[in-house]
Amino acid sequence: DSSYLTHPCIWVGDSRIDLPMPDASAVPFVFDGAGARFISDDASVVVGYLNDDFGLWPAMVWRKNAAGGYDCDPVCADYFETEPGMGKPFMTFEARGVSANGEWISLNCSPEYDMWNWEAPTVQCGRLNLNTKQLDVYGDGSEAFSMYGIANDGTAVGFTETGAMFGRKGAIWYAGYEKPQLMTELFPDNEYFNTLVGDMAANAPGYITADAKYIQGFGLANNDNMDMVPAFIAKAEAQLMRDFGCTPSPMNSFVLNLGLESLHVRVKRPCENALAVAKYLQT
Repeated sequence: DSSYLTHPCIWVGDSRIDLPMPDASAVPFVFDGAGARFISDDASVVVGYLNDDFGLWPAMVWRKNAAGGYDCDPVCADYFETEPGMGKPFMTFEARGVSANGEWISLNCSPEYDMWNWEAPTVQCGRLNLNTKQLDVYGDGSEAFSMYGIANDGTAVGFTETGAMFGRKGAIWYAGYEKPQLMTELFPDNEYFNTLVGDMAANAPGYITADAKYIQGFGLANNDNMDMVPAFIAKAEAQLMRDFGCTPSPMNSFVLNLGLESLHVRVKRPCENALAVAKYLQT
């Protein structure tokens, strides 16, 4: 439809699947397109946004139907307004992630919007259960939280919003809890989290596994010279290197591949020699 500026789609293997646009009567504001951002593990739920006139990206959901296509679910229609007086609670209702099982989405949802002030006390984080329509929102007016990754039980991870990379403080919003908790408070003895505190530091988790056991993100820490060094995933990298080995450089990978191409030829002689030695020792 050329009347829209953007058209949502997903890729399954080598095939592109175009997602439908919602009916204009189902959305109480003007939009000129949509886009897809996140998808559940089984591709049964796709989460994205509608292009509204103000660029606020209100949340949009597509669900796979029995025929294998997708149906629209404009979840923002019940919550989002483009101007005061429409009777909706939020002027931002942007999806930031979807759980692997497609049950939960994380949100930025605030009753007011100031595009130049992400530290505004009205900035709130939220999570919505797509099946039960349970909506949890938090914002106490002291700190602005942004939630991104979300697990199958609704546990979400994110950070305090500063409008820039620096100064962010990582947070976990456990399922069933009323508000997020700072990582430095949850894990006061963890040396990795506590090196990521300060105006020139950052602690920004953005992903959580489906079972809510592991998180991933990035961080910046200060040393004595105020130089910024990666810190947040240091422990995770060390554990992965222990379990899987170091990550090779591109050149090392190229040389390794060259060796693998002739490995079946070169390993034949050592095997023959080993077999000969074993037969000799056996007799």
